[in-house]
Formats: sequence, C-alpha cells, structure tokens
Amino acid sequence: ARMDNGTNSASPPGPLGFAKQAFLDFCRLEKGLGALTVEAYRRDLDRLEAWYAQHGVGLPGSPAAVREYLD
Repeated sequence: ARMDNGTNSASPPGPLGFAKQAFLDFCRLEKGLGALTVEAYRRDLDRLEAWYAQHGVGLPGSPAAVREYLD
C-alpha cells in the first residue's frame, strides 16, 4: 500500500532492501524532498536493482557496472 509520505511499503525488499529504504527515508525526512521526487528515486533504484539482477552484478556493484547501466 502506498503511504502518504511517498514511500511504498508493499514493495518487495530486493537486494538493496533496507539500504534503499533508508536512503529514501533520508531524502524525505532529512532533505525534505517531495513525495513525487522520492517516488522517482525509488523507481530509479528499482530499475538499477533489476538491471543488476539481469546482468549478474552482485552488490554493492562497482563503478564500472554503474557506468555500464547508465550507458
């Protein structure tokens, strides 16, 4: 279920799990970012997580893997 604070409590944890949620909470609570921005960050991280899984990249990844993802 989507919460009013811009996070999605029902999303599966995935490999980034708590680190991803902690980052999103930091963005929302400490940086004061809006719900739509935090949601966009969540989607970006979900896509990165899926790309890592598809390409067999283990966490935490590497700068080279991130560059490949961004290209």
